[in-house]
Amino acid sequence: MKVSVPLAAVAALFVSSAAFAAGPAPASATQPAATPPSSAVKPAKSHVAAIRHHAKPMADAADMTTALNLLEAQGYYGFTDFQRSGQNYTATVTQKGKTFQVTVDPRTRQVTRG
Repeated sequence: MKVSVPLAAVAALFVSSAAFAAGPAPASATQPAATPPSSAVKPAKSHVAAIRHHAKPMADAADMTTALNLLEAQGYYGFTDFQRSGQNYTATVTQKGKTFQVTVDPRTRQVTRG
């Protein structure tokens, strides 16, 4: 297969590849660097603090999902008043037509009635 390329396109390609090979122009040859306004500069933030900030809500959501999955796996349904209580969750649930108060510890995976 033969491809015809206009001479102008070849010349433009050659010039742009030469410019690319030369590397970026020195900063003094280009426009001066823009300085962000002082309001846009934010203080450095510790990565550890950022991870802790985002990790807690994710851990809470994972615990909640685990608690709900445990209730469902044990045959409970009709969850109402589902809420966090310390590291546990409490809920009013139904099983075999009867309503119970339960406490779920998602970390130990235990469900306790009462």
